[in-house]
Amino acid sequence: MNKDQIQGHAKTALGRVQEIVGWAVGNKAQEIKGFSKQLEGSAQRSLGNANQAMEATKTGMKDSSTTR
Repeated sequence: MNKDQIQGHAKTALGRVQEIVGWAVGNKAQEIKGFSKQLEGSAQRSLGNANQAMEATKTGMKDSSTTR
């Protein structure tokens, strides 16, 4: 896991908590902020996944070029 994956997961979890607390106390603004934070976390986690895939591809390309 890389930094973006970890931070994205944390933002998603915290956003979910914020959304639930907002719902529980009847605060629509907090619900919306929580949902927004979840989307931000999901996007950051996806960026981390893409970066990890690129690194794996680069590593695979280096390995295949040295074995020929």
